[in-house]
Amino acid sequence: MTENWEDALMIYPNSAESTVHIQGLPKGVLAIELRNVLGQVVYETTIANEGGVEVPVSQLSAGHYNLIVRSESVLLQSASWLRNSV
Repeated sequence: MTENWEDALMIYPNSAESTVHIQGLPKGVLAIELRNVLGQVVYETTIANEGGVEVPVSQLSAGHYNLIVRSESVLLQSASWLRNSV
């Protein structure tokens, strides 16, 4: 992994139907949240990251969401993406 992990961060696909993949995050315990356009948390989990994370999104309605990743209460990344209708 590079010294500057933000340069290596990849969140894909955008837009997604079933799973959003996050690669390039620093290793360790991470909190992941998905928020809808109203700011409501629609998914949250805590994981022990070992290099890559998969976030299930198939249960969400089609629309615009924000993905927030935190490490020990420090914001690491916030990204917007779309959930496709199937």
